[in-house]
Amino acid sequence: MSAGNSARGRAKVVEIKSAQRKEQVHQVDVAARPEPRTTLYARLADELKQQILQGVFKAGQKLPSVRALSQTKKMSISTVQEAYRHLEDGKWIVVRSQSGAYVARTLPEMVHTEFAEHSVVIRHISDTGPASALAYREDLIPFGAAIPDDAFFPCQRLAHGIANLLRKKPRLVGKYNFAPGTLELRQQIARRAVSWGAAVDPRRVVITNGAVEALTLCLRAVTKPGDIVAVESPAFYGFLQAAQSLGLQALPIAGDPGKGIDVNALDAAARHTKIAAIILSTTVSNPTGQTMPLDHKRRLVEVAAMHQIPVVEDATFADLQFQGEYQAAQGFDATGLVMLCASLTKTVAPGMRIGWVDGGRFSEQISYLKRISSIGQPEVMELALAEYLSNGGMESHLRRIRKAMQSRVYRMAEGIDRLFPEGTSFSLPSGGFLLWVELPEQVDSLELQEKATGFGIGVAPGALFSPRAEYRNFIRLNCAIADTAKAWEGLATLATLVAEQAAAPDHMT
Repeated sequence: MSAGNSARGRAKVVEIKSAQRKEQVHQVDVAARPEPRTTLYARLADELKQQILQGVFKAGQKLPSVRALSQTKKMSISTVQEAYRHLEDGKWIVVRSQSGAYVARTLPEMVHTEFAEHSVVIRHISDTGPASALAYREDLIPFGAAIPDDAFFPCQRLAHGIANLLRKKPRLVGKYNFAPGTLELRQQIARRAVSWGAAVDPRRVVITNGAVEALTLCLRAVTKPGDIVAVESPAFYGFLQAAQSLGLQALPIAGDPGKGIDVNALDAAARHTKIAAIILSTTVSNPTGQTMPLDHKRRLVEVAAMHQIPVVEDATFADLQFQGEYQAAQGFDATGLVMLCASLTKTVAPGMRIGWVDGGRFSEQISYLKRISSIGQPEVMELALAEYLSNGGMESHLRRIRKAMQSRVYRMAEGIDRLFPEGTSFSLPSGGFLLWVELPEQVDSLELQEKATGFGIGVAPGALFSPRAEYRNFIRLNCAIADTAKAWEGLATLATLVAEQAAAPDHMT
């Protein structure tokens, strides 16, 4: 390079560095400019509104003092005072002289609309993210939540078991518990699986945070972003959300009425499409409650082996089958392609968040993914459940809750048959506590959900259970509600809303 070129090169470097310094100074200047005071007080007021809506500050509860909030938020006292005045004008808070600011005991009417806007179900399943807050809100009659009332669970017995464990082994709270989990619980799970016709090896079992984490870990072990996974249709929206969160594409395979996923359609799809995994419930599916016949389960495993497609089999509701013995598809698997997942959240203890998976040939990878994701589950919970399962009370408990759930389902079905308008139909499930209900064609269950929320009723709309937002005139109803009077009142109101929507002129075809 010549001396002239070298000089020009050095000059260019100096010019670039000078421009970079100017840009940095400009950025510092912009960052240093204070926000307008009106923006600051409005932003603080909006933040406090959200905290009130979310229950951080409850009705009648005292808010932080002006001085304390000023110090916490690094804002002037006058800005905080202006935010409180704004909230007081909107009837969000009450300011008492010499006492401070308190959340109003009755919030403004607009609150219900604002809260609904934040919690309403997104209309396209690819955008739903976590399960809708609307379906699980505690202030609603829980028709929309697939959660039995706590009266169905042995809460006292498990609480005593945990207390005894901590009394004998207080150091459990000071220990990490790493995946795959305690051997005692994994052995008990393997023993229970014998009655399912499954070949579960405790060395392959990984304890997880409920069945949803088990399903997600399975998908992580066998797929990569962009892959296609086959799902039954309709499918539990947790399957769809797990797939979406991992960047996977869900391929819905139509169900064969009363028989679960159409295995022949799955085989045909696999011949033309590279399917990375199959995810489904083979026994008491969510939402339909259907159970695949044994020959269909056997055929499912054959098709998966033929195309070398891993299968994620969800058995969460299997112990709640009303009649007959449960046979897992995994019991027909000789190649390790079927990953059997389940949990104790629907049968024993939702709050303990214990699920599990026998990952077959993928178990080591699943265990590794569990460790790097969340290390493991609390050992005290695992040991308490292992002791409960080993004491022989599980079968009598299951008989009791199956009978109670079946009674609730049949009574709810009778109520729907009597109260809902013509054009409503359903099939009784093979087990569990859910009813999959088809409403008159004119009814949009997403609109129904929004209206029902205003009456204190939760509903799970059918569009949630399809990656293509199908089943718009379907709803899934939870029948395991202990307060039967409240449930009947809610069902009658829901029937009225369905009838009104079905008869409305703008819904006429």
